[in-house]
Amino acid sequence: FKHGPAAAGACGACHKAHSSKLPKLLVAQGNELCFGCHTEMKLQLKKVKFVHKAVEGDCIKCHDPHASNYTKQTTQPAVQLCTACHQDVKKATTVATHKHSIVTQGQACLNCHTAHGGDLARLMKNEPIKVCLNCHDKKSETAAGEEVQSVAEVLDPKQVKHGPIKDGGCGGCHAV
Repeated sequence: FKHGPAAAGACGACHKAHSSKLPKLLVAQGNELCFGCHTEMKLQLKKVKFVHKAVEGDCIKCHDPHASNYTKQTTQPAVQLCTACHQDVKKATTVATHKHSIVTQGQACLNCHTAHGGDLARLMKNEPIKVCLNCHDKKSETAAGEEVQSVAEVLDPKQVKHGPIKDGGCGGCHAV
């Protein structure tokens, strides 16, 4: 996965050709370098209620500015990238007897959370119950062959709901 300017050979988008007051001949420093092109991200971060603490640092903490073997030029697969800071989640997912594959494979944490910022607490992509029902809206099977029942009925407004479900979350009973 190559970053657009690097793939196009447009080094001048980030670097000055001959000299700069900044290391590596950069035209700007930190996030401001990235926000020079990624203006939509800068605007989004100004509007959201919650900004991921990692975003307050430098984009290269998580992204490679040139190219990477991972989508969005991240420096590591999502689960390793996220758990490098979120040690409590790493420990919980490592010691769990029953691993929630959506948390440990593929986009991992990013299946449910937004990486940069959003309007929902814990950087959820949607209300927790709706996030869970992205997968649990139909009967499925785990990698180990165990059957997982559908719980789509929890969205039915006519149904009387169990406490945590009534409050909009599955985490009251389940360790996601």
